[in-house]
Order: sequence, then C-alpha cells, then structure tokens
Amino acid sequence: IFKVTNKDLQHLMRLPFHTLWLELLEDLSFEGKHLLASMKSLKRLHLFCGDSFTDTGFELACLFPLESISFSNSQITNTGLNDRRMPLRQLTFSGCPKITNQSLEILSAQPLLELTLENCPHLTDAALGYLSRLPLQSLTLSDCSTITDHGLAALEKLRLANLTLKRCDSITDAGLSKLLASQHELGTLTISACKQLSLQGFYKKLTTLKKLYRLVIGCELRQELSGTMFSHLTRSIPPFKIFEESKKLF
Repeated sequence: IFKVTNKDLQHLMRLPFHTLWLELLEDLSFEGKHLLASMKSLKRLHLFCGDSFTDTGFELACLFPLESISFSNSQITNTGLNDRRMPLRQLTFSGCPKITNQSLEILSAQPLLELTLENCPHLTDAALGYLSRLPLQSLTLSDCSTITDHGLAALEKLRLANLTLKRCDSITDAGLSKLLASQHELGTLTISACKQLSLQGFYKKLTTLKKLYRLVIGCELRQELSGTMFSHLTRSIPPFKIFEESKKLF
C-alpha cells in the first residue's frame, strides 16, 4: 500500500502497475487525478480515502477503463455515482457512510460480477432488491445489521458462486435456508459472527448444494460442528471442505 500525496503520483505514473493500493493523504487535485488516469495499464484500484475524499475523487475512476475499484472510508455520495458509466466488474464499498439504497439503484446498470458492501449503515432490505438486475457471481455483506430475511429473499434470482455474510445480525436460519435453496451454483459460502444463525439451523440445506466445495465458518459456529454433521455433509458433497476463518478444519 502506497501512502501518497498528489506530488507522489508523478513517480508512480512511470511504473506499469495493473493493480494499485493507495492510501490518500489528501484529496486528489485536478493534476493528481489526471496523473493517475495516465497510468493506462491500471485495471484495479483500491483507495483508502479518509474523510477528505469526496465525489470529486470518484471522477478519477471515470477517466480510464478500470475493471475493479474499492473505496474504503470514502465520503462518496449518490451525486458522485450518478451518470458515471464504467465497465466495472468488481466494486467494494467499505466504511462509506453516505452509500444508500439509491446508490445500488444507480449501480444496477453496471456489469458487476463481484460486489462487497461492508459497514454501510444506511443500506436496508430495499437495496438488495436492485441487485437482482446485476449479473453478480460473488456477493459479500459485512456489518450490515439492517439487512433481514426479507432482503435475502430479493437475492433468490441471482446465481451466485460465492456468498459471504459477516456480522449480519438480523438474518435468521429460515432466511438463509430459503436463499440457499435457490443457489445451485454456489461453490463457496462464508458465515461468521451472524448472531441469529446456527449451523444446526441451516446445515441440512447445504447438502442440496452439489457444487459447494468450501464452507468457512466463524468460531461460534465451529463449536456446533459435530462429527455426525460433518459426515453428513461430506457424504452429500464429496469435494466438500470446511474451514474456520483462516484455517482448515477437515
């Protein structure tokens, strides 16, 4: 990760980066945006922004054809998202307090394949309704305490290969089970620190997912895992492996 000012970009632009992680120490100036945009090889940009990074900073993402962009701690608003047409495949909003349901409506015209929404407190169930318009293959919802089973139901039209739910405290076993019943292409599932979810409550639904090969669970679910439960899963899904966060269990 490069910690940069506008002046530092003059040195970075000479390097043929395809992926760049930047911690911006100041909002980008007009010259800074165009210096970054001159990096024609750049396809993936991760921005750690701070409170100074606003809608003006988002303009740089529209100056060249990025495939992937991540915003962390950005003050970007719907005004900044509106009328921005980019061929984005991957998008992350992490700690972006001004991202709302309308933000996802605006983005529903993008050809997004991967979307991460983390700690965006103004997103509600209505936001997930817009995701059914996207060709999403991977979805991460983290620290989304206002998302409920009703919101999950809006995702049933998607054909996800990867699903991650972390610290989504209003989701229940019934809502997750109903969603999983529609996700026959699901290959990886991560469930961690969701207070109302129990492995006992949804594990039988996992046995119907014949393409599932990787389950990652938090320590609170690990305590529920029994040998009988694991045997049932492995008999139903032969390539199946289970992990606890960063380590393999079986």
